[in-house]
Amino acid sequence: MVDQTTTVVPTSVIGPVLAAVVALIAYRMLIIRDRRPTTTAAHWYAAFIVLYAVLRVPEVQHWLDELFGLDLSDVRLLGAMLQVCSASALLLLGLRWRSRSGLTARWVWLAIATGCAAICVVLIAVNEPLRSTGLAVEQLSSSWRTGAYLTLHSFMFIPAELVIVVTLWQMAKSATC
Repeated sequence: MVDQTTTVVPTSVIGPVLAAVVALIAYRMLIIRDRRPTTTAAHWYAAFIVLYAVLRVPEVQHWLDELFGLDLSDVRLLGAMLQVCSASALLLLGLRWRSRSGLTARWVWLAIATGCAAICVVLIAVNEPLRSTGLAVEQLSSSWRTGAYLTLHSFMFIPAELVIVVTLWQMAKSATC
């Protein structure tokens, strides 16, 4: 599970890069305070992706284990949940980008956030029996848990990518070359 959960890039390389990206995202979110809906969704998308990358650093994993007792299976589950959150933010970004005004109805945001939270809760439930074994769900052979986990993990990316592809297609059709 270490090979699948931990980056092989040396901390001396990945540490400064991730620190710079985290600082840039924090600067854009907290100092510049660009509150356009598309920008806000893009910030959340980037933040979830960077948090996922930070979880893959061995020193961070060791720190999480010492402070909170989170082993690699917990870190792996947190990573999957962050990917679901990033897909949800990407879907919201795509919908806001597509709307031309950058706005979406409040119920759209609530539906996406609720769907994201529900998927994360079900991911926890599917993964829970495996925590004591130290196995990743992908290591199970012929188990419904593997299929359910992988389906849930990628579920939000499908509509997000479809919205973006359709928007790009329509933009390409209307562009004059």
